[in-house]
Amino acid sequence: MRAYLLLFLLLLSGFVHAQPALDAIRDALRLQKDAVFLMQPDAVSGPAVEETEWSSDGAYLAIRRVKWDITTREFRDYALSPEPVSNPPARQILIYSAITGKSKVVAEYAHAVELNWMTWIPETSTLVVCTEDVANSQRPEVALISAVSGATKHVSSESTDVFSWPGSFPGSPYVWFSKRVQEPSAHTEIRFMDAKGLRNTVAIVPVGNGRLVRAGEGAILYYEGFEHGKRLPGGWTVDPESGRVEKVDAIPKVKFPNTTSAEIAITESRRPLSDAKPADSVVGVYLLNSTRDASIVISADAEKAELAPYSTAVSYESRGTLLVRRIVHVPLDFYKNQLRLALRKKALNAAKQLGLAILIYANDNDDKYPSKTSNWKDQIGPYLKDDSLAGSFNYTFAGGSAKDIESPATTELGYVDGPDGRAVVYADGHAKYITPP
Repeated sequence: MRAYLLLFLLLLSGFVHAQPALDAIRDALRLQKDAVFLMQPDAVSGPAVEETEWSSDGAYLAIRRVKWDITTREFRDYALSPEPVSNPPARQILIYSAITGKSKVVAEYAHAVELNWMTWIPETSTLVVCTEDVANSQRPEVALISAVSGATKHVSSESTDVFSWPGSFPGSPYVWFSKRVQEPSAHTEIRFMDAKGLRNTVAIVPVGNGRLVRAGEGAILYYEGFEHGKRLPGGWTVDPESGRVEKVDAIPKVKFPNTTSAEIAITESRRPLSDAKPADSVVGVYLLNSTRDASIVISADAEKAELAPYSTAVSYESRGTLLVRRIVHVPLDFYKNQLRLALRKKALNAAKQLGLAILIYANDNDDKYPSKTSNWKDQIGPYLKDDSLAGSFNYTFAGGSAKDIESPATTELGYVDGPDGRAVVYADGHAKYITPP
């Protein structure tokens, strides 16, 4: 929770600096007690992303990707070859920070090294990576990578089986590895790893087939066993600190911590491409509020969208690029003020476009302005990029020649209503927002 609060404060600080680039109409979503802003997209990685995984606090995103440092001919041969190539591409691991909006390469692996898996240790900023040099018949190696400093610490073990079945639960700062042993009697050996490395603790559960199913109070985990395909009654508690295992009559239902906001969700909507075959379409990704009566666009062309824990960000792919948009919670009063300013700006921009259209119309018609009693909307419509703007305009000028206007800068042509005032257009084409005293 401390890490999450720090993340929120840093994101809010970043939002204040980035505020002018955001629009409360386009980029903000009102919730029940506050609101959220979507930051502008951060380009995290180009093509060849193989796997992504958010840390449990939503502060970091780990990315595994292919490092294409080969020639065009080599790429063609690799892509078109029906058989596995003898020299596959190298791989990299990047870590993106939802706090800073930046990413960095923290590990690179040679062509012959395979990346078996990567996972975050819950409640920490430490990534666990398992690699294997298959070409040289070396046993798997595990490394701990710090998302904060990028420092790597290699973890050694006498047995490669220790690094076989990784697992974790929210709220339990461990990654564990299960090894099933059948002789001389069936049992399961469980080893644990935290942010410091592999612990010496070995927990032995007296059943050869089963799984850890829940995280309990404190560090306690629960294990359920199976025999001949049927679940055994009761279960066992497993203490990662001491390795102590105890039989229990029943495994209680333990509620996992809520790692995503109940007020926020993402959804996808497929729409056809314009001027294309009916089968061709793109997927738009949207951020919804809890009642689903409002949404904002994350991306109009995306796939593989994923909401980070605690709703700190949304990751997605668009046209071969991995992007992330950070989500910042703001007080409701702040959002209302930003929305009011955005609506004022929208009204002022519309007024400026309408004023320019009227001036161009007058220039094409012997300097004569349209009369408010005429069909003025149709008259200025061709001069507007979006003729629907005329529907929001209150045209108040009686009409006549520009030569008869003594003070164009103070002669009002009309206005567009907005929050607490109006955007007024004058005969010289300028516009300003006026609020009543």
